[in-house]
Amino acid sequence: MLRVLLRLPFLRFAAPSKLKGLTPDEVPPLPMLRAEWESVRRKLERTLNEYPSKLLNRAIFKHPRSGMLTIYQTLDFMVDHVLHHQRQVSRIAQAVAAMPPPVVVAHKENQPT
Repeated sequence: MLRVLLRLPFLRFAAPSKLKGLTPDEVPPLPMLRAEWESVRRKLERTLNEYPSKLLNRAIFKHPRSGMLTIYQTLDFMVDHVLHHQRQVSRIAQAVAAMPPPVVVAHKENQPT
């Protein structure tokens, strides 16, 4: 059900209040974000490769709306969540590209402003 809800473009969910405190005030430079993303992906890959098979069907992650999820459901959620944000970024990029260029007004030094 969560998978379907994340794909509805008109449906929005507020981030859990716990996550709002983790949101940085400033966005780091893109190269830093890329390096961090690659590091997190490598850690996730190691974790998944070492994940105990006896826990594969055990609920391990508490989603704020869906409740407890298995590792499989958690990974499905993560993929859908990233795709959801990719669609958001694409919509924003298209909207920005369609905007007219800003008008720059030059002031001469001797003119009153």
